[in-house]
Amino acid sequence: LIFSLFLSWVVAPTMPCGVGSFSNPPTINPDDKDLRSVDGKVVHLEGPLYEVRLEDHEFLFSRRGVKLDRVVEMYQWVPKRKVRGKQEYGREWRAEVVGSANQ
Repeated sequence: LIFSLFLSWVVAPTMPCGVGSFSNPPTINPDDKDLRSVDGKVVHLEGPLYEVRLEDHEFLFSRRGVKLDRVVEMYQWVPKRKVRGKQEYGREWRAEVVGSANQ
């Protein structure tokens, strides 16, 4: 099975709305590492679709179906090392929030 899905790739706080927003959106590869060119834009995503076992033990539910996993990463300043008492930072994509308290 192949799926085709329109996603709103929103990093910017606002996104233009309207019919024009969905006209010829760029198709992206889900394996691309650098997606800065599509920040704040509607994109078209294509790829293989696989069935998996879906289970919920609390509701005694078990079926084969399609599951969507969403992975969110944030581009943030991360402490690297201290040099002469000053903290140096670098920017990285991280799935978890990097706190700045007590750094």
